[in-house]
Amino acid sequence: MGNIQTLADVIALVRRRFLSIVLIVLLGSLATLFAVLRMPHVYETAAVLQVELPRVATETAMGEAVSRSSQRLQLLEQDLTSRDSMLEMVEKHGLFRDQIAMTATEKVIALRRSIRIETVRAGQNPFGGEQPVSALVIVVQLGSPDKAASVANDLAARVLNLTAQKQSERVRETLEFYEAEEDRLGLAIAALEAEITAFKNANVDALPDGMQARREEIGRLDTTLRDLDLQRLTLNQELATLTMRGTPRTIEQRQIAILEAQIAGLDTQRQATLGRRAEIQDAVNLAPMVETQLGTFSRRLQQLQDQYSVITRRRAEAETSQRLDSERQTERFELLEAALPPDYPVASARRKVMVFGVFGSVMVAMGLALVLELRNPVLRSARQMERALDLRPVIALPVLPRPRSRRKGILRRILAALGAGLVAGGAALAMKAAGVFQMRSGAPRPRA
Repeated sequence: MGNIQTLADVIALVRRRFLSIVLIVLLGSLATLFAVLRMPHVYETAAVLQVELPRVATETAMGEAVSRSSQRLQLLEQDLTSRDSMLEMVEKHGLFRDQIAMTATEKVIALRRSIRIETVRAGQNPFGGEQPVSALVIVVQLGSPDKAASVANDLAARVLNLTAQKQSERVRETLEFYEAEEDRLGLAIAALEAEITAFKNANVDALPDGMQARREEIGRLDTTLRDLDLQRLTLNQELATLTMRGTPRTIEQRQIAILEAQIAGLDTQRQATLGRRAEIQDAVNLAPMVETQLGTFSRRLQQLQDQYSVITRRRAEAETSQRLDSERQTERFELLEAALPPDYPVASARRKVMVFGVFGSVMVAMGLALVLELRNPVLRSARQMERALDLRPVIALPVLPRPRSRRKGILRRILAALGAGLVAGGAALAMKAAGVFQMRSGAPRPRA
């Protein structure tokens, strides 16, 4: 940075260019003051809404109030700051009428920037859970105190209306949903029970409840078949004995006919027994499939019944919530403090502009002084010469000011003091004009 390398060099630079620095800072401060005085006043006011928790501390109401408060407030803020809502507010309160060049979109953006919605929590939860919102603060900043108060109160009224309307709609839709689900599950259970009944009627012999009786019946049929086979064997032996004697006599012919009839009857009875046994055996073989299908039906029926029980319980809770809503016992907003027209404008914006303007003027003045110094890189002291040439001077002759130079130095000091006084006075005037010493109005914030 040339010869400016130490703090002493910087101080010497400021002393040499003090008059220029003061003049630039003075001009910059006056320009900033002029810009600040032309800035429009901004008035801030706030309306405070208190969140009333459910008076009847039911499990559903309290859980819903804690778990969904942030989500509902976010949706509420989106409804309040929607484009249609903002345009309605602009038309209703006559905002930005003096700014004819502004489009509708610009008015919406400007009004959104003028509105700030803050939430106040009930307190810190030692276990880290979310605490319900205890208050809602609607802050509005506009150029007119009356319009700022009217807009804040209008927004508060909209919050009250929207929350009451949405609460009623939510309770009604919840109850309608659970009633529809209850009807649907009831019809599904009835249809499944009818299907189970039809399946059981179609597979009566294969039902698991009668398997033991079917197996016992198969055992009895097997015993009957053995008895029939034994009887037929006996009759066949008697018939063979009669037929082996040659030409049978009349009595023997009658006996043979009787034996043949008995054998035919045994064969018929045996065929019927075999048919019955085959039917029962088919039913027994079909029993595992029937049991599996009945198990599937039972699980489906149990699931539907469990869902039906849950829906029935929640429908009862929804009916309770509807009764609480009709009696205004649920969570709701209450207007704790209406917005009032502020007496004084907000000074923070002007103060920031003034501070940044003065600071920028100082930086510009220092930068310009440094540029002027770098354009004329002169070794002004023995230390600079030693640092630049690595040679220590034997003797340094001081500059002996002439009488005219002394008068110029005195005049320069007087002008510097006058400039410093003007800078200080201008800064004080600017700070006062910016509203630093004015009282700042605003609605008190509720304590959690």
